[in-house]
Amino acid sequence: MGKKRQLPVVEVGEGPPRSRQRGKGLAAAHSRDTGTHDTGEHPLTVVEVGVGPSHARSRECVEEELRAAYAADQQAREEGEDVDETQPPSPGDLVQDTPLVGNGREEDSVQQTPQSSNVKNKRGVTLMSRIWALPAHQRLTCPLTKSGQPIGQSGQTFKRWLGTFCLCQALCPLVPVNWTHVPDHFKENAWEKIQSKWQFAPEIIKPPNQMAWAMRLLGELRRNRRTKLKKKYKVKDASIGEVKLAKPSWADTQDYEELVDYWFDPKMVTLVDKNKRSRGFQKDIARSGPISFAQTAENMAKESGQAVERAAVFAKVYSKKDGTPISDAVRDKIDKMNEILNNGGSLQGERDAGILWSTDDAFAQVMGKERCGRVRGVGFGPTPTGRSGANLPCSTGPSSSETAHRMTELENSLRDQLAQSEQRHQEAIAALHAQHKEEIAEIRAESDARHQQQMAESKRQMDECLAGVKAMLQGFHDFPSMTQAMQDSAAR
Repeated sequence: MGKKRQLPVVEVGEGPPRSRQRGKGLAAAHSRDTGTHDTGEHPLTVVEVGVGPSHARSRECVEEELRAAYAADQQAREEGEDVDETQPPSPGDLVQDTPLVGNGREEDSVQQTPQSSNVKNKRGVTLMSRIWALPAHQRLTCPLTKSGQPIGQSGQTFKRWLGTFCLCQALCPLVPVNWTHVPDHFKENAWEKIQSKWQFAPEIIKPPNQMAWAMRLLGELRRNRRTKLKKKYKVKDASIGEVKLAKPSWADTQDYEELVDYWFDPKMVTLVDKNKRSRGFQKDIARSGPISFAQTAENMAKESGQAVERAAVFAKVYSKKDGTPISDAVRDKIDKMNEILNNGGSLQGERDAGILWSTDDAFAQVMGKERCGRVRGVGFGPTPTGRSGANLPCSTGPSSSETAHRMTELENSLRDQLAQSEQRHQEAIAALHAQHKEEIAEIRAESDARHQQQMAESKRQMDECLAGVKAMLQGFHDFPSMTQAMQDSAAR
């Protein structure tokens, strides 16, 4: 069983100085009682909807919530229950207003009853039920970098809570394979749940873009969940039937079987083998563990007081705890980057700007230019073109009914345009036929005129020829009489 970690102390707004001081005292007392640590610069914060973070609730409410949380934790400890908040819950433990599709049972790894006193209780899935049961008038704040990456304890909690969607078929189904092919109503349902529990800085992610940003993150978590499922259930030499029988109880049967068929598809098996061979060439793996690059950069910026660029983050995550690089190849790359940085090639920016990067920074000069997709060394979110879910010029997505209505209107409009186009086409053909008839009549008249002229000329020539022949024949007819006359004249 892993090390237990209590839910972070909830800070409700800031309030006046005396209220803040009292809140810090309660947090310190709660940490001493439960063995927790300081929540850092971005603790889990609850705000009242319509009130804002600058107004604190009463001291009695804060004390009551802390006492209730502490009592719940103590009761869970006495019952042998692990309250670690690092794993997503099963769909059966979500709040009641969450629609479930399928059997809705808990995951196979939920708390097991020991058969004897010598067997330890197995750790089950963590429910994160406090967030799911948050009152409707409260929201949690999620701190973000300027590039839209969650940071701090609250940001980590948001990602873990968002990962629970992958266990609910009504919010995040296992199929289709491609997240972009998942029907919109699933994403709309998921976004409604996110909006009911969390709020995000509108100056970092504009409200029309927040759904697209959250869905990109949910799609990444869904892909990770499917990868873990395959690693757990598609073991070596297991048949397709055996894998289907090993279905986790929280998964929808039809979706899971379709996913297993996809795993065993010959084309997919060939692609997986190819990717494994390609992956084998990658020898150097980052040592940051579950801590994201954005959080690593935030910690480094907090220590140094200034923004860090991805070359510094690379040196941090690819080094051991004692600061030595994990391999000689990594050492050479870090040395080259440091040489460029020392020669004036470092980037300048604000501390809260996240991981600084450019197309010609020290990292790019050593590792090569960026390819299509994501930017290396900065974590999930930023892209080479800068067009991520946090800054795409999109608008609020319509609902399914609005989409269907728009599709119907578009279909009717296209039909009308097609009918008008067909009518114009027929009219154009008729006009061409009429024009062709006129042109044909003119051509025929010209041809007839030329023919008549040619016939007249031929007749004239023939008449002349006949006249000449007639004259010749007349000469032949008069030739004997002329000869006799000539003879008579000669005799005289």
